[in-house]
Amino acid sequence: MKVLNIVRHAKSSWDNSNITDFDRPLTKRGTKNAKELATVLDNAHTHIDLIVSSAAVRAKTTANVIAEHYQSNQPKLITEERLYHATVESWMETIQGTSNGFDELMIIGHQPTLSMLTNSLISDPIDHVITSSCSRLLFDTMAWSQVTRHTFHKGVHYNRHDWNGIALK
Repeated sequence: MKVLNIVRHAKSSWDNSNITDFDRPLTKRGTKNAKELATVLDNAHTHIDLIVSSAAVRAKTTANVIAEHYQSNQPKLITEERLYHATVESWMETIQGTSNGFDELMIIGHQPTLSMLTNSLISDPIDHVITSSCSRLLFDTMAWSQVTRHTFHKGVHYNRHDWNGIALK
């Protein structure tokens, strides 16, 4: 079984108009929510092996906060510039190109692509993916190259309004 955690970066700041979109930092609430998400995933008995993040500051910081506060194990962390404004196809290439030595993958990126990616992999679409949310998807396959809607088994969606999670079909 392969497990994919699709995470939208935590809440970022729009306060400084002198910085680029790529360089926007997290707000205090964003940092707090990223820590809470790490705790939720720990409590769900996850075992994230690898985190792949957009290189944008808000995504990379979310990845670092989650990795720092995640207690189950210490996942490997990779950031990639090409995943900033990436397409669904680019994310699928990243997911399907992941080494099979990793059983649980977390990806961290941006809207609207992450909603579209999540909905391309599940049967019942979810609405807008809010900041600091995580769709945890389980696939009936031992190979990342076979992660598709057809191998999707079940999932749960966590967000800061409902850390208990909502079942995904």
